[in-house]
Amino acid sequence: MIEPFLNLSYKDLFSKISEFLNCNIRTSIHNKDKTYFLVDASNRISLKIILDYFNNFSLYSSKHLDYKDWASPVKLLLNNEAYLPTNIEQIVIHKSNMNSKRINFNWDHLEGLY
Repeated sequence: MIEPFLNLSYKDLFSKISEFLNCNIRTSIHNKDKTYFLVDASNRISLKIILDYFNNFSLYSSKHLDYKDWASPVKLLLNNEAYLPTNIEQIVIHKSNMNSKRINFNWDHLEGLY
């Protein structure tokens, strides 16, 4: 919540992000002693903004692969198709591939970067 070198609050920054995404900002306590700002971007408007943003400004690390696994279920949700039985299984597969659970890496999205 506080920038350690200048001792300034991140609240203004997170407030601007939450305004941009049309969502709420809240705090969360982790490990009983760390408080964080969270931008709760889970409504249809904010999800669409995030999709548009990362489709225009791509990530380049394995976070790009995590984004793709996140974006597929979000698109289903925005199209009111997320809770169809066949899609629920696909969503579980996407979730099982994200972050530290990822075992398959494809770096094709980096071609042409250099």
